[in-house]
Amino acid sequence: MGKPIALFRGTTGLNTLDDHSELVHDLEEGVIELSLAVNVNVERSGRRISRRKGTVKKVSGDFHSGFAGVLDVLCVQEHPATAALYRVNGDYTLTGLRDDLTKHQRMSYVEANGHIYYANGFENGFVENGVSYPWVRSEYVGHATVKELFDPPVGRHLAVMGGFMLIAQDEVLWVSEEFDFSAFNLANRYVDLVDRLVMVRVVVDGVWLATRKETVFLPGYDPEKWTIASKIPYGVKEYSATRETVPESRIGLQTPQGIQGNGYLWLSDNGICWGGPGGQFINLTERKIDPADLDGNTAAVGLFDDRVVFTIDP
Repeated sequence: MGKPIALFRGTTGLNTLDDHSELVHDLEEGVIELSLAVNVNVERSGRRISRRKGTVKKVSGDFHSGFAGVLDVLCVQEHPATAALYRVNGDYTLTGLRDDLTKHQRMSYVEANGHIYYANGFENGFVENGVSYPWVRSEYVGHATVKELFDPPVGRHLAVMGGFMLIAQDEVLWVSEEFDFSAFNLANRYVDLVDRLVMVRVVVDGVWLATRKETVFLPGYDPEKWTIASKIPYGVKEYSATRETVPESRIGLQTPQGIQGNGYLWLSDNGICWGGPGGQFINLTERKIDPADLDGNTAAVGLFDDRVVFTIDP
């Protein structure tokens, strides 16, 4: 009788880049690489694969653009003639906030100063104490100025950097007056890229910007001194970036590489990426995932119990 062979004891994870015949298959240890994994979780130790938990439908409808903030939970629901912004209550009932939104437009949000600001490229506003208000230029109070200030541009992506509101509208990043999120000097305070912006994320010492073709880092918190410090030659899938920062220690990066700090995860056409302070950048999956498997229009990346999870909607 021959020596027993362990068919499976663990896995090193998913690998769609190499040919099936080249995947790791250790007959002595029973450890293999996976070319396909459907609805399963692979534990970080590699010693256990478990079925993913299912979902329970709470409310029926055509929903998108969910936002779980400190102040409120919001979402958008599509209706026959229009779309509407809702507050999601603790019992999963909905409270209508605004019902004149353009259909099929993804919403961006940012929470600051007791408000949740929102924009979808066609409409914007802010929610305060469960009520939606117009987001318009505030009355200027202070020393006399020759600057002409305008309402906030209606962009698609929002971020807050210290005392500045950042709004991405087409290929332009608009920067508000300092400590006034509703006043914009459209003549001077902006950054102009060649292609439409699809991501704005602020780290401790600068800002990450991305189009569908490239990703750049702007160092510092003074918009007057911004220059492009680093450039990645591929872009970002829109709306895929995490909303909260992710420390490098939670995603298993090797600190000897000098990668450290709190950054953001996002999905590019070349893999899952992490961008941190000082323009630090790493592609987590370039040696494991074939870019062809990342083809899709929209995507999302999240971190759950130190596990990076990403989804793609083709």
